[in-house]
Amino acid sequence: MATDNDSERPSGDILVVDDEIPNLQLLLQLLSAAGYRVRPCELPQVAIESARSQPPDLILLDVRMPAMDGFEVCRRLKQDERTRAVPVIFVSALQDVQDRVRGFEAGGVDFISKPFQEVEILARVRTHLALRKMTLHLEEMVAERTADLTLANRSLRTEIDERNRVEAALQESRRFTDHLIETANVMILGLDLQGRVTLVNPAVTRVTGYTASELYGNDWFALLIPSADSEAVHREFARLVAGGEPKQYENPIRAKGGAERMIAWRNTRLDVAQHPVGLLSFGIDVTSRVQAETAVRESRDYLARLTDSIADIVFSARMPERIIEWTNPAIRQLGYEPNECLGRQTDFLYADPQELAAIGEAMAQASAQGLERLRREVMLKRKDRTILPADAITSFFRIDGQLTSTTVILRDISEQREKERRLRDYQARLKALATELTVSEERERRRIAAVLHDGPVQTLAFARMQLGAAMQQADAGERTRALDEVSESLRQAGIDTSGVVADLASPILDELGLSAAISDWAQEQVHRRFGIEVRVQSDLAEGEERGLDELTCMVLFRNLRELLTNAVKHARATRIDIRMEQIEDAIRLSVGDDGAGCDVATALAGTSDAGGFGLFSIRERIADLGGSMEIQSSPGEGFTVVMRLPKKPKPD
Repeated sequence: MATDNDSERPSGDILVVDDEIPNLQLLLQLLSAAGYRVRPCELPQVAIESARSQPPDLILLDVRMPAMDGFEVCRRLKQDERTRAVPVIFVSALQDVQDRVRGFEAGGVDFISKPFQEVEILARVRTHLALRKMTLHLEEMVAERTADLTLANRSLRTEIDERNRVEAALQESRRFTDHLIETANVMILGLDLQGRVTLVNPAVTRVTGYTASELYGNDWFALLIPSADSEAVHREFARLVAGGEPKQYENPIRAKGGAERMIAWRNTRLDVAQHPVGLLSFGIDVTSRVQAETAVRESRDYLARLTDSIADIVFSARMPERIIEWTNPAIRQLGYEPNECLGRQTDFLYADPQELAAIGEAMAQASAQGLERLRREVMLKRKDRTILPADAITSFFRIDGQLTSTTVILRDISEQREKERRLRDYQARLKALATELTVSEERERRRIAAVLHDGPVQTLAFARMQLGAAMQQADAGERTRALDEVSESLRQAGIDTSGVVADLASPILDELGLSAAISDWAQEQVHRRFGIEVRVQSDLAEGEERGLDELTCMVLFRNLRELLTNAVKHARATRIDIRMEQIEDAIRLSVGDDGAGCDVATALAGTSDAGGFGLFSIRERIADLGGSMEIQSSPGEGFTVVMRLPKKPKPD
């Protein structure tokens, strides 16, 4: 609020244009001493550019100038949107009425005659600056649609004294507000205490279909308010007249043609000498908005009924506030009940503030481009603060081109992400397994080469040497004895070669079946070589074993060999139990030891001696044939693997 001291210190930015330096200096000194900021200028074109670049509050303009007269300068300023509203006062020695008319036609607001009086200049400058400030203030009030306009009531016909008080209070402001009222896009309506029309602007006549003469003096409620709404509107009117707090109020009106229009009102009580004299109301026709909101609400209700039964999270948010207006029961996936989310901003659903900002930018860009929807992956935050990855589809809803709401569908993709992670891990393990297999194959080649070299090859070489020595024996007895030694060496070479062959592929598996091959390999390669007790039990009848698929037998035998090798190398076992049985249409083979044991997860991950890529390979071979594998172990409690394969394999 301005104080007395404030009024004693005038302020304002004044552009003074005069080609005569003495006049310019005189005005500069006079106005500066009065507290104004003065911008002196000699040249008309420079003055125009200065005003355009930084519009002043007031312009004092000399009429007679050589390059361009003041009237032309004023016309150019009034043609420019930036300077059109700046008041121009002409300073001139011209006294002719026609010259003054030319000045007003060019857009000037006043004339000061030369030679001028200091008191006159200061008074007129102060007056026009005050008018300028009042005009700007009133324009802001109308633009914001929230301030109260004090208007003269043209048609108060009840009491002369009341009309005189109102006219006296509003007379000064009417000069500034009449034009604004006539050109405002909003409806401006004045009513007296009986509800009779005292003021309408063109927007009122345009919306209602009635002319101003048909409205003035008539009962607004009887003429335009539908009977169904009359009681409620009268009650609101009485509340405001009694001094109730002004608030926005919406009600329908019945236009002249019979059509109903929904109007949003902002009402203010008019007082004169602290006595109410009527109401001033500002109205906006919101029929299109209400119809659109009704359609959106009906569509939203239908969508809510539709989405209550789906698994995806669906919610609608009012824009631009991002306030959740409804959500389906699937929001419980995040740990929230639907009512917990209503009325809240959507921020709490998202895990990362930076991602939330990026989502906002993406939505703004998509909306600006006129897109109907936006899809992207987001990270949601559950109520317990755990993270949920989701696929988000955002649909945009607009009214009159403005974004009013969004509907978001969130689908849980955590299982998909877990599958992708497992696939990446699986691919990495396959890659490592391929490397391990290459190394293992090379080791196996070297082992076989060493076994052949140290066994059959050396035996055959020694037999050849013995045969050469026998051929040189003259004595028949000595020759016979030497040939016997050669025969024994050849027999041993055959045994060694058979061992190598059996190690590569057991002929017993093809000849006698799976049970016999398991027993033979366990006794020969485990018990005899390492002294570990091996107990083999088979519950399969002979006919059942003959019915086993060849591929099933090969996979089970190979897996068994790898498990026994692991037990010998890593388990430090003293006993191994092997049991094979038929369960429905599947063969169940279990291999257990009493060794050191290990953590199952560690074994399957390939980070322990007991597991590694061997268990991974075994599990993959079984899975390829439609079977399953189970591991039972803990540190210090032994290690058991149970394999189950269909009798007729089902490769993937």
